Amino acid sequence: MKVPIQFPSEDDVIRADVARHQALTPAERYRSIRSLLNSGFHLMRFSPNPRALEDYTREQEELAKQAFLELVRRHGHGR
Repeated sequence: MKVPIQFPSEDDVIRADVARHQALTPAERYRSIRSLLNSGFHLMRFSPNPRALEDYTREQEELAKQAFLELVRRHGHGR
């Protein structure tokens, strides 16, 4: 059965989001990113399990740090 509704692909949605973000002024970009961060902090503050979210955030930060260090190790400066 053919459905009369077509949803955009995930790639199309991402491309549209990127285009909208790139069209913003630097000040608008800053406000947009700041708003997103504030929303995340708000969700964490009022979560029924804020400790789990704090732990998860720390784990993700450590993983990002390790990925960055590995990138520098592999492709480090001075070469």
